[in-house]
Amino acid sequence: MRKEIEKKLVEILKDNIPMLEGSTEKILKQDLKSLQVNSLNFIKIVVTIEDAFDIEFEDSQFNQEFFGKIENIVDIITKKLDEKL
Repeated sequence: MRKEIEKKLVEILKDNIPMLEGSTEKILKQDLKSLQVNSLNFIKIVVTIEDAFDIEFEDSQFNQEFFGKIENIVDIITKKLDEKL
């Protein structure tokens, strides 16, 4: 399940961050701040992720710890989907 989440998340990010390139593994190690994601684009990405995975993030999760590295976002999505089961 994790690989599918990673693949889908990377597709979403590539659609929303034109400068994002490389393999899934390379992308997962990057962080959104280094990709110069502005606040408007960040909100668009978050909404797209919520829609794609049918989840909702809590306001407390909108910080550098949770949304720093892209692989952290995979962890959050995985946890949210596990909670739905």
